[in-house]
Amino acid sequence: MQKGKGNQNSINSWNLNSSRIRTLFCIAFIILSGSCKNEIDVFGDWQEVPVVYGLIDPALPQQIFRINKAFVNPNASASEIAKINDSLYFDTLYNLQLQVFDENGVQKTPIKLYRINQLPKDSGYFANSPNYLYATPMGAPAIKPHYFCKISFTMPKSGKLASGLTLVSGPPQSISQPVSPLIPNPTWDVNPTKNIIVNFTSGIFTSAYDVHVNFRITEINKADTSIKTFKIVTWKILNGVRTTTTNGGESIRYTTPGKNFFLFLEDRLKIDATIKRRLEGIDITYLGAGQALDDYIAASEPSIGIVQKQTDYTNIENGVGIISSRASYTIKNIELTQQGMNYLTTDPSTNKLNFF
Repeated sequence: MQKGKGNQNSINSWNLNSSRIRTLFCIAFIILSGSCKNEIDVFGDWQEVPVVYGLIDPALPQQIFRINKAFVNPNASASEIAKINDSLYFDTLYNLQLQVFDENGVQKTPIKLYRINQLPKDSGYFANSPNYLYATPMGAPAIKPHYFCKISFTMPKSGKLASGLTLVSGPPQSISQPVSPLIPNPTWDVNPTKNIIVNFTSGIFTSAYDVHVNFRITEINKADTSIKTFKIVTWKILNGVRTTTTNGGESIRYTTPGKNFFLFLEDRLKIDATIKRRLEGIDITYLGAGQALDDYIAASEPSIGIVQKQTDYTNIENGVGIISSRASYTIKNIELTQQGMNYLTTDPSTNKLNFF
């Protein structure tokens, strides 16, 4: 999960005191209180049921949502219906908008959403072309962490209002290890004999974190150095670590053996004597999940009991699906120290990968 602004050199500090936290949650309760009746019987008499998925990400210039139709046809198989575009998409949705409230509950100008067909969808069980999604306009007013966002629209046949509301997560309040974004030109001194420490404080309205280490690598053909291949390999150093509170400011510390850095590269990169590799840089991304997203993931996890029953989770009123938020922050262009590069080229796990 990632955010904050990917290119900024410092992390915003929220400095929220306890009274402000209580005020924020009171505002959230008031706004949410009119949007909590989200139970729906998809298999009752025919109903117009929207399926809504979206993650608000303050670090992105555009917010994108998927809105489809649920379908049940007793006269045809689901696999047949899934191939028909008309079964998946609404012809129109009335008053489709994203309502935005600041931390004081003051509503901003609603942002109208429009339909796009510009992101390719892999072929598979469902029809993949066109791939209609709904997006905010580029250049729309920024959505900030600790805001509240509500997507809403009127369905064309039933005239019912469907909606979903989420609190907007914030990026980590501070990061100290493995590198600090406050230091210009950050470097990472990895060592196979020492531990790697990840240490940061959580952002507001964030319930769980992933931390991804992205290695940007160029592979160069030794016989013809004009032949180059660029690739990114991602090490999920931290996965699904939950916070104990969504108030922010919670210290999160994780330790893993430094050897795992080298073992990961050994596992993901093939030994190839015909190429040499150059490490172009390392980016570390902190991905924070909002409470609703974390609850949805937890509800989707398989049961360990004898009865494998999963709880259906939705926070969409008059529909199914989920709207939540994701906070991401990336520290870019991290370089290994000279000692770290020496280990990369000499460690038994990576010395045959031909880094230089």
